[in-house]
Amino acid sequence: MQLHTTFSRVAAALCLAAPSTALAGPTRTATGPYNAVIDRARRSRIQISFEDALAHPNVDQIIEPDATILALSDKEAVRGALAKLTPLQQEVIVLRFVEGYSTQEIATLVGKREGTVRGIQFRALEALRTLIPSREALA
Repeated sequence: MQLHTTFSRVAAALCLAAPSTALAGPTRTATGPYNAVIDRARRSRIQISFEDALAHPNVDQIIEPDATILALSDKEAVRGALAKLTPLQQEVIVLRFVEGYSTQEIATLVGKREGTVRGIQFRALEALRTLIPSREALA
């Protein structure tokens, strides 16, 4: 009861709840200050008209928060997995899949035979498959 009274006084002092709600009863008091905080937050939100929203330059672009979060987590997983590869494997993977070089061009750049570069790439991809969990495995 002491905690309840203290909370009601603090809420009333912060203008979050009227003093009368603190005396309304146990059910009303437990949710009254909380509801007042939520109401205050909702009232302080900026409201945008439908016409203004349609005038936005990216109105046709669909933003999916879940897809953005997944893309960020995918990038972090790939970066972490790449960091666990050997420096030569990292170089071959980046040159092949990020820079777009052929295995013959990579062989020339790193001073190895083309077959060796393909072997390094194969082992690096196998390591990445084990280091990066699939989305299905995470679900």
